[in-house]
Amino acid sequence: MTKKIQLNFAIFVLAFIILGSILAPLLATHNPFEPDMANRLQSPCWQHFFGTDALGRDMFSRILYGGRASMLLTLISSVLALILGVGVGLLCSFYGGKLDMFFTVLSNIFQGIPGSCFMIALAGILGPSIYSLVLALVVTSWAGFSRIVRAEVLQLMGEPFIEGLRCLGCSDWRIIFRHLLPNIANKLLVLVTIRLGRGILAIAGLSFLGLGVQPPTPDWSVMINDAIMYYRSSPHLIIIPGLFVFLLIYSLNIIGEHLRDSLDTQLNEVRKW
Repeated sequence: MTKKIQLNFAIFVLAFIILGSILAPLLATHNPFEPDMANRLQSPCWQHFFGTDALGRDMFSRILYGGRASMLLTLISSVLALILGVGVGLLCSFYGGKLDMFFTVLSNIFQGIPGSCFMIALAGILGPSIYSLVLALVVTSWAGFSRIVRAEVLQLMGEPFIEGLRCLGCSDWRIIFRHLLPNIANKLLVLVTIRLGRGILAIAGLSFLGLGVQPPTPDWSVMINDAIMYYRSSPHLIIIPGLFVFLLIYSLNIIGEHLRDSLDTQLNEVRKW
């Protein structure tokens, strides 16, 4: 499969999942919360496209609604981690000194701790909830953004145009928001796209362990956890939500890699010119 076909497939899958989640109230054939014990553990059929779970709830409707929680939580946590990481990275690289030293040591500490273990510990201490899940993702993600921003801004600070802006009397905030941020925006976009895929995987892992999204809220990882006891008699209960988790992460990673390769190609062309 060529890179172009992979990219087109990834864009199609991502658009399909996003539209399905947004239009879930219109596309759902059944109430995703309503149990029907008379039709529990049914295989896929015309009445229930993806079958039913142990409580008789329609899997197709729960799949549609299940994407909402994962994508929304990932987006919120990634945006918050981006804002925190960019702010810290800009201030440290622009002003330097003890502030830079302190946050550099702090980011090294956070990046030295295994992210999954730290998220599990933090979510376990704070208790299973959406708020603890988002906090765990932000705390374990901001250091990566901060280090990238710091490195890029330090490189830009050595460029002649920064000194020229200072000579013209431009304020620090103008230099930061009008000149530094726009120059690193492309790399931040790539970093956020890749981080979204990792966030989906982290949320899936925590929710599977019971530390993330809590029942009865439809969530793909929770659906997999609930179906473990029926993996022999009803394997579709695990395969279908697992497949959607895989496709979502795969599509985000492919798009992120394409953006990264495109950015590197553009930078190389500029340098040759």
